[in-house]
Amino acid sequence: MKQAFLPALVLAVSAGMAMAQSANTISFVEGDNGGALGAAQSKYGRSQAMSTAIMDLDDDGNAEIGVRFDDTCSGGRCDHAILYFSGNQWQEILDTTTSSLAVGRTKQQGVRHIFGDRNVQWSWMNGVYEPRPAEFTEIEEISEPSGSLSRAEAADPDVRELSKVTRERVDLNGDGSLESVVKSKIIPDCTGTNACPVLVFDADGNKVADLISNAARLGIGDGEIYTFGRFGFSSYAFDGQDYSRKDTFMSLAAPGK
Repeated sequence: MKQAFLPALVLAVSAGMAMAQSANTISFVEGDNGGALGAAQSKYGRSQAMSTAIMDLDDDGNAEIGVRFDDTCSGGRCDHAILYFSGNQWQEILDTTTSSLAVGRTKQQGVRHIFGDRNVQWSWMNGVYEPRPAEFTEIEEISEPSGSLSRAEAADPDVRELSKVTRERVDLNGDGSLESVVKSKIIPDCTGTNACPVLVFDADGNKVADLISNAARLGIGDGEIYTFGRFGFSSYAFDGQDYSRKDTFMSLAAPGK
């Protein structure tokens, strides 16, 4: 996966990390850290305050480097990156804002999962880490299908623009009342990248969310609902009136990243 590089880093990889039962929190260190800081500075320059960590995510005996950008920390959360040595240089394979990072025991495509705060799991996919909710349930697994729209739902302008919709009933926010999830999975309602409309109505027929998600998927977990895209996902929290976006997590494979 990588060329051997910086022998001091290779020797510093913690064997205990590979033996973690679920996930081992990454510890970031100030100073040289066996050459890790110098490697990070070769990537980002010397003007930024950085702490580093050494890990072996694919158990090949060579090190990856975690970087915490200390000047960005606010409210206990900081910008983080993970670097991987490929060819003749360090490349970024993960970029996120989080209070902590942890290395998982299990792998995908031979590389260990990474866990951040806010229920985020990063999984290796074709040369880069991609994010998804660590724990969630697809609403289709717990919803009650209902083909008939309420009068308020049928009159909603956004619903009226859709060619064909399905309707499901599910308690999304745990208040004991069923919301209606109205969505479409067909062209022309969905884009060519399969981004499809998902509308949520409360028990009184008020529209509380107007969302777009890949294949009209909607997840629920950790007190939030999730929409999905080609390169990541977004979380939404109910504020008492409607669902507002809380976070978006994107892979470095996303255009513009």
